[in-house]
Formats: sequence, C-alpha cells, structure tokens
Amino acid sequence: MEFLKQHITPELYQQLEEALKGNDKVKLGNLADGSYVSKRKYDDEAQKVADLTAQIAERDKQIVSLGKSASDNDELQKQIKALQEANDIATKEWQAKIEKQAFDFALTSELKDKYHAKDVISVLPHLKTDVITLKDGKFLGLDEQMSEIVVSKGFLFGDDTTAQGTGSPANPPAPNDGGAWDFNFIAVNNPTTK
Repeated sequence: MEFLKQHITPELYQQLEEALKGNDKVKLGNLADGSYVSKRKYDDEAQKVADLTAQIAERDKQIVSLGKSASDNDELQKQIKALQEANDIATKEWQAKIEKQAFDFALTSELKDKYHAKDVISVLPHLKTDVITLKDGKFLGLDEQMSEIVVSKGFLFGDDTTAQGTGSPANPPAPNDGGAWDFNFIAVNNPTTK
C-alpha cells in the first residue's frame, strides 16, 4: 500500500489503511509496475508450469528408457551379429561337406568306371586327394597319379567278371592239375609227383 502515499493525501491514505486493516479479502497492488498478476492469469501460468514439468518428467523417463533400449539394442545387435557369424560358419561348413561328398562320390565313380578299381577303398590311400580337383565334371591331377598306381598296384584294378584266381567266393581260383582248392594235397591228386 505504500505506493499510494505519493498519489493520495495523507488523511485519505490513513482512512483507507484503517478500513482495510484486518480485512484479508482485499489486497491492493500497483498494476503499473507489473508486479501484480490476476488470479486467473496466475492459475493459467501455474498450470503451464505444471504441464511443462510433467512433460519434462515424461521426457526424462523416455530418455532413461531409450538409454536402456539402446543398451539392450546393442546387446541384441551383438547377439544378432554372433548368430549371423555362427550361421555363416555353419553354412560354409555345410557347403564344404556337400562339396566333399560330391567330390568323393565323383572320385569313387571315376575310379570304378574309368580305372576299373576292384575296391575303391583300397585304392584311395594311394592317392594324394589334396592335389586332385574336380572342375566342370573333370578331374585334374588324377590321371597322373593313376598312371603310376595302375602300374605299381595293378592287382587293385581290372574287370571283376573276368578275373580269376583271387580266392574270393565270387572269383574262385582257376582249376589246375592238382585240384582247385586242395593246395596241401597236390601230390595225392597229381599222378606226375608220385
């Protein structure tokens, strides 16, 4: 109320002061200096502050949530990357197995069909398969090795239907003068040794 002293007489100021003494329903303020704000304007501004404070709190929660998501996302990205790497390795291993299986099948067929191997499993240890390659259905490096093996291990090759004397039940030994299966008793069956 002090701001009124310079605008009204001292007697009027004293009367106003006595009239408003103890009255809490009337408050005086100087609107000219801007220090007074109406209740409605104050309430509106207070509501805006409350809304903005709530929005800030919500943003803080979102930032924390995003921080967690980002760390979870990093973990998830690491897991995805690890799974992709494991899948790539498994795919390469699977592809290598398929290629090896195709190579082995083609080599077995080549040894049987072209070189007439009687027992492919017996021929394979004599081959250096690491220098043999299969390209467009043709073997590179096989003929050179097989030319030596056929000469040095000829008993592993030939036509099973015409071979005789191997001692297997499918190819019994050819009969001879001393008897087909009785090698210990040749003298008994051979009249020239008596």
